[in-house]
Amino acid sequence: MTPRDKLAHGRVRTFEYAPYLAHYIYSLKQQEVRGTGTCGVSRDGVLHWDPEFVQSLDADSLAYVILHEALHLIFRHHARSIEAYGEHPSPTQQLAMNVAGDLVIEQTMAFMRPLRPPGAVHLGGECEQLGVHLNFPTNLNMLEYYGMIMAQIRQQPKGDGDGEGEGEGKGQDDAGSSGGSESRASDKRPQKQSGKPGSQSKPNGRAAACKPGSGGSACDGVPRPHEKPDESWGAFQESLSASRLEESVRRHEAQHPGSVPGLIKDSLEHYLRPQRDPFAHLKSVVATHTASPLGGRLATYRRLSRKQPADVCRLRGQLTTQASAVVIVDTSGSMGDRETKERALQVIADGLKKLRSVKVVCADTHIRNSVRLQDVDNFEWVGGGGTDMARALTDVDRADHPDSIVLITDAMTGWPERQTRAKVIVALTCDSYYRQQIPAWCKTVPLY
Repeated sequence: MTPRDKLAHGRVRTFEYAPYLAHYIYSLKQQEVRGTGTCGVSRDGVLHWDPEFVQSLDADSLAYVILHEALHLIFRHHARSIEAYGEHPSPTQQLAMNVAGDLVIEQTMAFMRPLRPPGAVHLGGECEQLGVHLNFPTNLNMLEYYGMIMAQIRQQPKGDGDGEGEGEGKGQDDAGSSGGSESRASDKRPQKQSGKPGSQSKPNGRAAACKPGSGGSACDGVPRPHEKPDESWGAFQESLSASRLEESVRRHEAQHPGSVPGLIKDSLEHYLRPQRDPFAHLKSVVATHTASPLGGRLATYRRLSRKQPADVCRLRGQLTTQASAVVIVDTSGSMGDRETKERALQVIADGLKKLRSVKVVCADTHIRNSVRLQDVDNFEWVGGGGTDMARALTDVDRADHPDSIVLITDAMTGWPERQTRAKVIVALTCDSYYRQQIPAWCKTVPLY
């Protein structure tokens, strides 16, 4: 059996393990590239394969490799990588992102774990090239794993050489650049390797299937030298393939409920129907609801009318009142996600920047403090007890008479029996059953 025939056989075998991905995998173009020592998928939907590597695998292991590489593209790891570190990452950043994506895919493909090639990336293992242990929690996304890996690298003693921030090797392919053996000889730092890991050190090349640094640009966004751009993929073919894949998943789920990994369905949903940034939505809602005060323009004799004739009695002019707003932060014990609270408070402050000042109230069972917001970074979070936002909303509405109240909460609280005079915007930090208890007269903006 020739390598090309064996590759075709491996692609057919993917149908036995993930039939809903069959059409997507069959839609990938293929290109033979000798000397890479592995298989990989480019961000333009091209499956690159080395004949020697294909010959070294059995059909089931080859199916695992093809599915693994295709999931990089389905999860759009290339796009998320570019968003995280730009077009020209350092070799260390590129390799760390590759490992992070592999951790996500390895958990997604748990149903094929017995077919995982030796040396593949997995939780609890070790990445010798980066010198980090992969003892991380389960069910995190790629960027969260990437942050943990880079944190370990930064904690390494100086002299290990994390390579971050160095200009050399920008856009370099960790899996198959030329002169790899020479670079390894001249640079002993593990994460600066630019050869083909697994393919040269191990004749059969099996460990290169999911080895850090292997694969194509779909895993880290960095084009390989042998990859050729395909404009038709980005303009048309990718969306068409994703739509067909979603339909295949829907049909498969109808016959076999719960058999498709949720991450695949979520990735397709986010790509085909992208959602706007919840914090940008919050800023827009806050700015819109506080654009004008409840009283609006007031008629007053204190200001002369622009239409005042010279020979008649004084006419009333228009006085535009300044909108006022108060931000209430739920600081009860259940509000543990401080990062979300801090970001929400910063976004709200940006949305209220046209106001003269912004008053921020910390409350749990009662109001703990009330300050004028000057700097979010130095803001003092006071509280940590129970929660009673009904009391906080009522007290602020009566005492300050604001036009708008912005409440940052997880909704695990009671609510006022009557609608407040002020318009209320709820910045909801998490999704739970308690969301249903938020009154209809509140404008709710989910942040999760």
